[in-house]
Amino acid sequence: MAAPPDLNLENYRIGKPLRESELDSVYLGERLEPFREVTIRVLTLPDPDDSELSEKLKSEAHTAVSFDHTNLVQVLDSGIVGRHFYCISEYLSGGSLENRLGPPMDPDDALDIARSVAAGLRHIHERGFVHRDVRPSNILFDQHGEPKLADFGISKAFDARGFPTERGLEMESSPYQSPEERDGGELDERSDFYSLGVILHEMLAGRRSSPSDPRPELPEELEELQPVLRGMLARSPSNRFVSATALIRALQQDRSTKGTRPLSVEERKRGRTTGERPDDMDHRTTRRFIDQEEGDDKKTRKVRLRDRRNIQALVWTGITALGVFLAAASVLAIQWILDRL
Repeated sequence: MAAPPDLNLENYRIGKPLRESELDSVYLGERLEPFREVTIRVLTLPDPDDSELSEKLKSEAHTAVSFDHTNLVQVLDSGIVGRHFYCISEYLSGGSLENRLGPPMDPDDALDIARSVAAGLRHIHERGFVHRDVRPSNILFDQHGEPKLADFGISKAFDARGFPTERGLEMESSPYQSPEERDGGELDERSDFYSLGVILHEMLAGRRSSPSDPRPELPEELEELQPVLRGMLARSPSNRFVSATALIRALQQDRSTKGTRPLSVEERKRGRTTGERPDDMDHRTTRRFIDQEEGDDKKTRKVRLRDRRNIQALVWTGITALGVFLAAASVLAIQWILDRL
């Protein structure tokens, strides 16, 4: 599909279409000065006079421009021309994760992708934002194979205002949505972790988990990763990882180190012989990952408290020593005066 004839962007040339959907069209483009290949995304507004939608899109795009992280697609410019909203970002030649899904991926590759996306999410979350649309088509790769997260909720802002009724379009819920998003509830960073968990399961198992399946299982040879996955896919947000940092640490665990890795098949079986349920063992292991970040903060506080107490002890010791010295000096001075009389 050719670009809209009434869309003229200063210092940019719109080239061939890269993809098209009912929501938007994406084109390969060029920034003329300084030259750079870019991606130009165009959304046609249902009502160009809808100031609320226009401001919402501008706000989302302005937020995206402010992000600067290796694992986030760099947004360069955005705006509205006539009834068209455009968003210009760096061009990535490696395609999307959506095009790489199919048979199960190598676990190390899948975990590398998940860690990179989680790192990008951490950058977003630390600035008080939630992505809200983590899906394979929004995970792109550069020429070196580095994954980068794109979109940043611009589609959600558009969806919330609806499409032109004459087009007869109804947006379907995404299979990567968290339960609270499907139920219309409040969203926080843990909703993004759920979406990434669905993607991680799909990369490892070679199939997408169903929203009706609250406990998707991995193949037996990958069962050691099950606790981490459950920490991402718990139906209740309170049972998921508390932060992207905690999630990244869990994904970085050395699977060969006993005591810090998720439970193996043999360990889960031994749990049955001791009367301990495997699910309880999974939960305890996952909670260890979740609580690790909080534990580090507690250790830091303990060290500070210990140092403060040591300083206080030294101060009181110094004061006591000074008091003893002054008392002794006073006695000697009085004795010297009496001897002179």
